[in-house]
Amino acid sequence: MVRRDAAARLRNPARAYDRAAVSEFAHPEELEQLRAEASRFAAAAEPVNALAFHASGGVTASLAGARRLGEWRLPTLESVAVRGRARLWTAAVALGVAQAAFDATVAYTRERIVFGKPVAHHQGNAFELAVAATNLHGARLLVHDAARGFDRGDPDAGFWATQAWLGAIDAAIAVTDLGVQLLGGHGFLVDHLAEKRFREVRMLALLAGGRDAAEADVAELVLDVPDPLFGAEGALQ
Repeated sequence: MVRRDAAARLRNPARAYDRAAVSEFAHPEELEQLRAEASRFAAAAEPVNALAFHASGGVTASLAGARRLGEWRLPTLESVAVRGRARLWTAAVALGVAQAAFDATVAYTRERIVFGKPVAHHQGNAFELAVAATNLHGARLLVHDAARGFDRGDPDAGFWATQAWLGAIDAAIAVTDLGVQLLGGHGFLVDHLAEKRFREVRMLALLAGGRDAAEADVAELVLDVPDPLFGAEGALQ
């Protein structure tokens, strides 16, 4: 049987847990040494708070027996404008979360040394950070432009706000996900805010009807596809 250097294996704790490596041992004394070393490392291990997907909770209210005050239908542009205002707020919050995630990721990757240089200085990671910064800035411009549309009374402001929401959510999800990835194991620990920011952005992406409703609104106005709930008053010119 092939014998290997037990001392070298003992210097590498990960190797001590490798069953395939243990099976190569022929000497009972070496096996006892490995078992003792494994027990020592197991005893010294510290508990780590893992990623925790805590429920945000919710509120339910029954409308049974509630008095109906009336019914009204909004033309397409007006209905999209109502949802657009809600989406614009959500997009602004998502951008704030994404910017915080990006800043924290850049700070960590400049400090963390891997293979002799900071994580951010590895070309592949640098390219990803550059793309994230570009998309984040582009999404911010979309949100600012949509907000100005509401300020100046643009009848199509809801349409622009919905497009801005789509861009902002896409950018925010990409940035927060990148933060989790580049922080490595730290990205999954509650000690850092990376995992929390990722969850927050995913939650924001579900508001105001979520992505499906936003895309349906944009498609209706671009393609003049009737909305079964609100009816069509004409496509965006």
